[in-house]
Amino acid sequence: MRPLAVLGATGSIGRQALEVAADIGAEVVALAARRGSDEFLAVAAAHPGARVAIIDFNAQIPDGTFQFGVPEQQLDGPQVLGPTID
Repeated sequence: MRPLAVLGATGSIGRQALEVAADIGAEVVALAARRGSDEFLAVAAAHPGARVAIIDFNAQIPDGTFQFGVPEQQLDGPQVLGPTID
């Protein structure tokens, strides 16, 4: 089974995709949301191996929010973080 990236992870379709992924045992490797929220933090915590992205470049996210043991990297444009997922 191919790994799964969920864009809009806190939206209705994203939540349904995560439910289906859990039901079929698919590996969630990336999560994205437009804004940071408690709901997105919970989704990210439920998938500790997934890379996470918040699209709102002006989001105010408290320090330490995403402490999952992965080094933080600052992106200043449409760059790829890490290797591509095949």
